[in-house]
Amino acid sequence: MRKNKLFTLLFSFVIAVALWLYVVTNVITKDDAPLHNIPVTLLNQEDLKSRGLMLVSGENASVSLQLYGNRSELWALNRDNVNIIADLSSITEAGVYELSYSEKFPDGVDDVTVRSRNPAKITVEVVDYAEKTVPVSVSYTGEMAEGLLLDRENAELDYNSIAVSGPRDVVERIEKAAISVDRTGLTETLDASYRYTLVDANGEPVDSRLITTNTEEVTLHLPVEHMKEISPEVEIIAGGGATAENVDIRILPKTITVSGSEEALNALDKLVVGTIDLSSLTGITTQSFELKLPDNVTNQSGVTKVEVSVSFKGLSKKTFTISSFKAINLPEGLVPTVITQQVEVTVRGPSSVMANVTAENITATADYKDLDEGTVTVPLTITVNGFQGVGAVGK
Repeated sequence: MRKNKLFTLLFSFVIAVALWLYVVTNVITKDDAPLHNIPVTLLNQEDLKSRGLMLVSGENASVSLQLYGNRSELWALNRDNVNIIADLSSITEAGVYELSYSEKFPDGVDDVTVRSRNPAKITVEVVDYAEKTVPVSVSYTGEMAEGLLLDRENAELDYNSIAVSGPRDVVERIEKAAISVDRTGLTETLDASYRYTLVDANGEPVDSRLITTNTEEVTLHLPVEHMKEISPEVEIIAGGGATAENVDIRILPKTITVSGSEEALNALDKLVVGTIDLSSLTGITTQSFELKLPDNVTNQSGVTKVEVSVSFKGLSKKTFTISSFKAINLPEGLVPTVITQQVEVTVRGPSSVMANVTAENITATADYKDLDEGTVTVPLTITVNGFQGVGAVGK
């Protein structure tokens, strides 16, 4: 009995479904159907810029439609194959606009109509448009380790300026693109990319959500140099009865600060600024030398010249009149006639020795090598015989 009842219920259900399918497919052929959140396509948006305008809202608008039509065609529709189109070509100035829109169905859908639209119109906002370029500004935070220096003069950016565009009232406030570099712990040359912040004249960030730029990051190459203090030196050429032991050398400045790579500074053991020939000096003398550094080393002190003072100690001078001259290297067939009758010669040496030096100890030699017939000026070589460490001073 129960089996018969169960069979009857199951059979009745099957008959009901079959009747429903028949009515749906053969009797009722049209129906209503909603289609929600269909994106809107805005035509002629790029043409706004030619009129000095830009769209700031409404670009992501969507609509919902209540459709009526053939059921098989309704089933074929979805938010991806129904196009909603609104045209911006009629907008010529900034403002808020209500735009009508139209629907376009796929090919083959002919028996579908729109019963209602929500919203009925698309709301868009258009503002004045502007564009300009702003400089990239680099600021530094933190402290470098002692003995290191940022070489800002040779810093390089892949973008020295940023092109910005967007709403005119925002663009006009932007003064620069700011990046901040933390120097803490920096020991080697920096090559890194930074996201910048668009800021106003007071350094305050500008709301840049509607701003378009030509790049999102800026790459910075920033050399890090080592610093070193080095003392200028001079080379001493002994002469005129004086050696390096007989002079006091004073060099100002005593030290200068230079910077460069660690390798370049290690190679710079000393800095010779010039040469001093003691035979040409007769008393306290000050000479100025240009400060020259290797190309890969930078002068951080700002000093361009070095002053070198030389004074003698433990030496005495005597001046003698010499009227006898020795000739050497005479050209064959020529005989010299000395026009100069006498010269004054100053000699210098240790004070303990100079008391015994006389004119007889001095030989003045004239070298005629490679000279032709005629009146010539011949340099003299002065020799002090019998006394070590004594020599002529001056020219």
